[in-house]
Amino acid sequence: MIVLALLAQHSGRCHPPNLPTSVPRALAIFDLTDESWYGGLQHDPFDDLLKSLRSIKSLPAEDTRIIQRFVLCARDGDCPPADR
Repeated sequence: MIVLALLAQHSGRCHPPNLPTSVPRALAIFDLTDESWYGGLQHDPFDDLLKSLRSIKSLPAEDTRIIQRFVLCARDGDCPPADR
């Protein structure tokens, strides 16, 4: 999944369980080694994810757009076709 790869690039220090930089609170929200990491997220964690992304200055605009589309689909059921 492309979203998982993008998040791993930018959130990969806190959200995988096998690193010394892992943060228990972050892992309680989602674990990047779990393919269905977003399945248990509710509305607020998705909002927090978007807020965190806005603080990453090095995140390319296209990556931000991909993750935002994913959040709208997973959180709100607004799943546009890939070309939209």
